[in-house]
Amino acid sequence: MPWNENPHYWQYKGKPVLLLGATDNDNLFQNDNLKSHLDSLRMFGGNYIRNTMSDRDPGNWYRLMIMERNNSKLRGLFESWTKQTGVVQNDETARK
Repeated sequence: MPWNENPHYWQYKGKPVLLLGATDNDNLFQNDNLKSHLDSLRMFGGNYIRNTMSDRDPGNWYRLMIMERNNSKLRGLFESWTKQTGVVQNDETARK
């Protein structure tokens, strides 16, 4: 949420924070070395990533779990991917 005193900054727990980040792929699901990429980002002071969940490149993982009758389900693959990689963590278990 934007900081009340200056909307060019975001706030976390009522204090301003500058979101600083970069990625080497617009879809983090397609990054085979994501953990080391995030560690590197953090080492340089980064605290933000953007994920478009694009799947237009050949060989990409699909973000959706394909169900019967051509239906899809986002939650299925996302939960599987996060468990397999261990990358997404909540506030309680975030890397220190």
